[in-house]
Amino acid sequence: MKRLFPVSIALCVLAVPSLAAAQLTSAEVIISAQTYAQHPWHCSPANFTASCAPGYRSEFSEGDHMGLPYDWGGYMSLHTFDTGIASGLGAGSRSSDGELACTVGLDCSGFVSMVWQEAHLSTRSIPDLTRVITIPELKRGDVMNMYDYHVALFSHLQADGRPFFYEAAGYNVHQTFNQGWAYFNGYTPRRYLPDTDNPNTATTGTAGNPLLIGAFPYTHSGNTSTSNSSMFDYCALAPTTRETGPEVVYSITLTRPGRLTASVQDVVGVDIDLHIYNGLNEGSCIARHDSTLDVRLDCGTYYLVADTYANATTTFAGAYDLIVDFAPEAGGTCGANTGYEFLGDIGAPCGFPGNPNLSFCNENLGTTTCLYSATDSFCSVECAASSDCVGDFPGGCCEDLGQGEFYCLPAAYCTPVTPEATDVSPADTSAPDTSVTPDATLVPADTSTSSDTSVTTDTSVATDTSVTTDTSVATDTSVATDTSVATDAAVSDTNAADTTAIPSDTSTVADTLGADPGEEALAPLTAGEEGCGCTIADSSRGSAAGFALFFAVVLGLARRRSCHRP
Repeated sequence: MKRLFPVSIALCVLAVPSLAAAQLTSAEVIISAQTYAQHPWHCSPANFTASCAPGYRSEFSEGDHMGLPYDWGGYMSLHTFDTGIASGLGAGSRSSDGELACTVGLDCSGFVSMVWQEAHLSTRSIPDLTRVITIPELKRGDVMNMYDYHVALFSHLQADGRPFFYEAAGYNVHQTFNQGWAYFNGYTPRRYLPDTDNPNTATTGTAGNPLLIGAFPYTHSGNTSTSNSSMFDYCALAPTTRETGPEVVYSITLTRPGRLTASVQDVVGVDIDLHIYNGLNEGSCIARHDSTLDVRLDCGTYYLVADTYANATTTFAGAYDLIVDFAPEAGGTCGANTGYEFLGDIGAPCGFPGNPNLSFCNENLGTTTCLYSATDSFCSVECAASSDCVGDFPGGCCEDLGQGEFYCLPAAYCTPVTPEATDVSPADTSAPDTSVTPDATLVPADTSTSSDTSVTTDTSVATDTSVTTDTSVATDTSVATDTSVATDAAVSDTNAADTTAIPSDTSTVADTLGADPGEEALAPLTAGEEGCGCTIADSSRGSAAGFALFFAVVLGLARRRSCHRP
């Protein structure tokens, strides 16, 4: 469910100092944020509609997506989301839809609340649990909050000084790395975690710094009661089994497929269960047992978690002994682990006026912008040099699409580099061949073209002045300007992008990259709104094929989405 408490009750509860803040570490907060941003899920036609809202239509296209959808009023765990998607609930919603009980996802404050392990905060109540800091004081797990508007989770500073943060805005929960500090004009930096970031937290054995299992057999004596890590509260294979006590996290990287066995022993009054995850979230739990695991694993990195069982009144934390072994398969080769083909990756087609049913460009996959012409589109990313683009666009380039906006382009859209016409052949240092005499049959230069002075001006023809100007043809002023046709101000088209003029094209960008040099120039597109809070600019340039390509560059898909909860 999205709303755990009525607002009036929630505000009273939120004013009390939180126990979660005393147990969390900044590393766990960021890892939790990453799991929501990188969570894989599949959207089916069943998720296009919502049973409780007849007019609802999801903005997600059918296929594999990364990152939970933005859902107005959404506040839920990954398990609740996965269960809702599997049962056919709607994928995400916008503010115009209202808070719907039949859609799943997270809004901005719901996302921050989940990674802080709090009840559903709002941008209005976040100040009750946080204190104001300055921008230079920002560290992992802090937020930039604008009262009654939006909140984003700070991660770190990038090399160029721009902030890197996570937010639920626009289409989904995503990482944002291409915005400067101007993005946060009007926001207040705030801190939820203790300034000391809980110094009692174990330095190893957490999701942020797991114990590495590098050789087999592996043995370890641990104690969950001394660990403040409590990121995994259940395994998706047994969602009703409470694993809400502290845990110790181990990391295993396999370069060959094989069988992993693990066993745990504890004493009376202690109950430690074993879980294996292929990602750092409860939804990625692939095996569990209360004492012994035996599972075939492919190549990849896995997390073995010794977690504490808890019932309604008691948490059974304590000491345990762990034994882990691995038997590689003879002749086994690594196979595919994820099985997902994510939409919205760099170079992939993206939604544009000619085909709005294509997916958006997903920042979690490293892309920031959808570039499109009249018939084609592709996801791109900002760049500083062509070397930034070759990995995603072989033979591609980094070019200015106008107003200093540099983006990676496929090779066929790049301006050709014309080499200077210089003769680079080596100099001939041999002696002149004097045996070759000039050919006397060559026609010498004609010097006979001097001025012919025999042609004199004939002055016998006098100017005929008998033709006078006919002034009988006066200007007809009887045709006045017809002012009876007034401008119809009642018709105002605020959607500048005319989607009726552009045919739907579901083909990939590659379909037109080899355009014929004689192809007719494409008409420029008028920028129009797409998504929420879009900033759009128009730009056009010539292609290598010699015809004009026009791009409407969507510079800020779904920026600054308002997502407060009253």
